[in-house]
Amino acid sequence: MHKGGRALSPVPFDGRRLGSDFQLLRPPRDEFMVLGGMMVGRDEIRHLIRPWRSLQSSSIASRILVRYLADRFRCPRGTRLLLGNALVGRLLFSYRQIGGALSMNTSLETLCIEHGRVTGAWVHSNGVRWRIHARRGVVLATGGPSSSSAWRSRLMPERDLPMSLAFEGNTGDGLDAALSIGGVLDQRHASPRSGRDLQFGKGDYALNRYNGDPDTAPNRCLSPIDSAPFFAVRVTPAPIGSSMGLRTDADARVLDQRLEPIAGLSACGNDMSSAMGGTYPGPGITLGPALVFGYRAARHAAGSMAEGVTQT
Repeated sequence: MHKGGRALSPVPFDGRRLGSDFQLLRPPRDEFMVLGGMMVGRDEIRHLIRPWRSLQSSSIASRILVRYLADRFRCPRGTRLLLGNALVGRLLFSYRQIGGALSMNTSLETLCIEHGRVTGAWVHSNGVRWRIHARRGVVLATGGPSSSSAWRSRLMPERDLPMSLAFEGNTGDGLDAALSIGGVLDQRHASPRSGRDLQFGKGDYALNRYNGDPDTAPNRCLSPIDSAPFFAVRVTPAPIGSSMGLRTDADARVLDQRLEPIAGLSACGNDMSSAMGGTYPGPGITLGPALVFGYRAARHAAGSMAEGVTQT
């Protein structure tokens, strides 16, 4: 594994700044929150678990808990946003600041082609079928196929994966639409490697050590289990993303079977093939490239006029 680079965490964002738009922000999975809706940073866990360990821990834990309790008088969950929620919340806030509009509960049906160019899409929104006209092009960012049982069977026929950790709407709509007009899939797999933990390689990667217990030495990811009480937890494999996606060029334009750009069609995020060649070097491996290639796609289509929308 090549060394270099680092994981970047978004600055915490105050969800109260979103006003009524806060309800549009999808909360993290329940397992990633505590007390029914409080987000906690990785470095804060040790302070919350043992707040009496030091004055610093007591201060940090108290501040987080008081803020959360105040939030719950007004909101269904905490408004102190971290990690991906902070990123999306800040993007939504910035988008609204420049007058951006949103269409919620909208699914992609098919892409529109005119004279060999993608010029828009048919979508369903709140029971209504719309055609969206795009003068400069369409960027697919539908979340990939992880929640589609058909796609999971197609990509991993040798595995029984009855469930997914991804959002239930990530069913591969963008991939289906692109493939129907000649887009190409680019599927990659990482090669396994052994680690110092001879059986599972725990603690062998910098990412593992970063997510480990800083109070455990010499390996943050390994510790003897020799003190009661003991508990058993059922572990079920489930995908949350895929390294497979549409093949694109450096400007995120989707390529056809001849590896030529499909005019007017781009892709980013989980709809685009992994920029990391199938490996998982760290958290945010879909959000980071989504930002970069979404930006490149927009730059390539810069100068577009406002899109028109008609109803049928």
